[in-house]
Amino acid sequence: MAQTVIPFSFETYLQKKLASGDPVTLNKIVLANIPDLDLTQPIPRDTGLPTHDQIVHEQIIDQVGKINTNALAYSIVMDTTMGDFTFNAMYLIDKDDRNSIGMIVWKLPETKTATNEQSGTTGNSLVKSMLMEYDGAATAAAITVTAATWQIDYSARLIGIDDDVRLQALDVYGHDAFIDDGFVVTKATNTDQYFVNAGIGYIGGLRAVLAQNQTLTISTKPTSIWVSVSHQGTVLGAWSNAIELKVSATALTDNVIDGVDHYVAKIADITAEGMVVNQRSETPLDVLLVELKKGQFQAWDPLRLYTKGEKTTVKQGDESVDFWCNQSNVNHKPISNDPTDTWRLYPFEKGSNQGISYKIWFNNDVEMEGVYSLTTYKTPMGGNLTALYDGSTSILLPIPMTVTTCHASQIDSGNVGVETTTCAISNNYIAIRAGGVSANLAGSASYVAKGSWFIKGYK
Repeated sequence: MAQTVIPFSFETYLQKKLASGDPVTLNKIVLANIPDLDLTQPIPRDTGLPTHDQIVHEQIIDQVGKINTNALAYSIVMDTTMGDFTFNAMYLIDKDDRNSIGMIVWKLPETKTATNEQSGTTGNSLVKSMLMEYDGAATAAAITVTAATWQIDYSARLIGIDDDVRLQALDVYGHDAFIDDGFVVTKATNTDQYFVNAGIGYIGGLRAVLAQNQTLTISTKPTSIWVSVSHQGTVLGAWSNAIELKVSATALTDNVIDGVDHYVAKIADITAEGMVVNQRSETPLDVLLVELKKGQFQAWDPLRLYTKGEKTTVKQGDESVDFWCNQSNVNHKPISNDPTDTWRLYPFEKGSNQGISYKIWFNNDVEMEGVYSLTTYKTPMGGNLTALYDGSTSILLPIPMTVTTCHASQIDSGNVGVETTTCAISNNYIAIRAGGVSANLAGSASYVAKGSWFIKGYK
């Protein structure tokens, strides 16, 4: 319950302003705590400001806006640094003329507290507005800005804060990720019932907490199980993340229902035979831990089953040798040249054979290099103006492979002006052709071309 009044003093103040042509400048709100205030009685129009000891706070108007041509809204914002005081009366005045009271409000007591770190008290924020109406108010006060353009929308601000937190989680977890066995789907024996584990997941940046195990009855297969999460609440109530489990053979995506964003993730596929195929995404931290585990080269553990992609270290004499696992669910000790191809040297196995050096990488990529020496023979050409030297050789590759890159080069011999070198692969041989063109017809009948070659491919 409250009482309001425009006192006589404002009529005098308004006439003075109109006569001088100056705008009405009501620019301060005075808060007071008046003992024994009777809210059942109207405020006398000759009421003035309360005594100094009753005034608890004064503040310059933060914003003023036009409601319509005859009504103005005056507002102040009191943050958590202001307080502590209690007030039950509000006075709108001109700070330069304290007798010019434009409006008075008597109301129920309200307390404003300030944050006190020493006592651990958290202060409150208050926005107080006074709506004053009289003929020609907007013109008299020279106010053209509507209240809607400046009034603080705390709901929009809070929604913005919520979405900022959501986006931070989205950056960390991606669109969807589940912690440990949260939301794992399992099947009951010989029934159409499926169980969804209680746990935690992040979907669209929202934290989804399934407090209890859930049971779904699914008779139509194949299909999929989905989780939909939305952040819902009211302006005056608490907000929370609402979770809904859905069964659909049709792919579901993020959507908006009645203005509320719903974020969706698939957690399992159900095959036509009723089997469960897990579709939950791991958290980036879980993925990172797996990768770190793969890359730590821990000593081989004979009691552990290794999966493809893991790495381990085995002591061979005085050296520690690294291996990469090429199979899953294995535990036999890594050895070099493993006939089962379960373990491969990491990052590569290197060796040489008949002067050819090679590297066999853990993923079966192969690199080889070697040198060649061949005799080229002179053939006159171009009307006896030049001579062509040409020769070739073939080298057997020590490891059968599919070659993707072949390159050969010739060491400058000084016998020809322009050297030419080509290479090709045929039946696990590298064929090299070398030579050049010479303008000296009187040169030797042959010369030895020397150089190197390099090939790359895979087993």
